[in-house]
Amino acid sequence: MVENAILSDTAKKMVAGILDAADAITAFGNTIPISYLRLVPHQEAPTNICWGERNRSVVIRVPLGWIGAGHMVQHANPNDCSGYPKVESKQTVEYRVADGSANPYLTVAGLIVAALDGLRRSDALQLAEKLYIDVNIFKPEFK
Repeated sequence: MVENAILSDTAKKMVAGILDAADAITAFGNTIPISYLRLVPHQEAPTNICWGERNRSVVIRVPLGWIGAGHMVQHANPNDCSGYPKVESKQTVEYRVADGSANPYLTVAGLIVAALDGLRRSDALQLAEKLYIDVNIFKPEFK
């Protein structure tokens, strides 16, 4: 499972919480009826609640990561001599459901509450594993 996804267990728990609340968060991220016209198969918009890497058919996508980017701050700010602690992962995730009609405040608030719920859940890592996919779910052989 998820060997390729360079996410910490903490991040995976947060992803699980967001996926568990994804149907409700969709209401904040898609506020007009036309929003739902793009949430259909074969439009590179998510239609199933799942997550994966570099996969545009999922609710949460793990894009190409920051692997080997240990000194990004120094590259961006060459005059900064501060020491920065090594962190476990610099990988980001992308929530792919919201569109231009989204209420950004309510959408982000929903994502935060859901992520916190994921951190509190005892079964979050198991849920993250269950909802992980590594294929394009819109291809006929994976339906």
